[in-house]
Amino acid sequence: MKRIWLLVVTLVLLLGLNGCGKEHDIRIQVPAGQQEEFVFSDTQIRPKGNKITIRQTEHFGDCEVVIRRVTEDGNVVQRNYLTPGISTKLECEKNIWYNIGIHWNNPSTEPQEVGLTVSGVEVQDP
Repeated sequence: MKRIWLLVVTLVLLLGLNGCGKEHDIRIQVPAGQQEEFVFSDTQIRPKGNKITIRQTEHFGDCEVVIRRVTEDGNVVQRNYLTPGISTKLECEKNIWYNIGIHWNNPSTEPQEVGLTVSGVEVQDP
């Protein structure tokens, strides 16, 4: 009986931990001179639950982060402030495809690629 109990507990733990904490890197190309608009990733994300966690991969400074639906009118669904070293959570609908966008000023004369890490999602490139 103890072996069955141990087997059941082990299976529950393995199934419960499968996919937990999986992080995905999302890259966003910010054009030179970018000052006013949001720039969105080409990569699409689909939340596994009703919240996703986002943090900066590189510390490129404070910015605003948003998500928008891919298939509908493209309106921003949720937004939050993103500070280096601190992750943020965004509420969203499960199983809906979104793009992630940032508002970050790039006053340089060269495009800059910035990185975000997202967890709680499935990822696809278009």
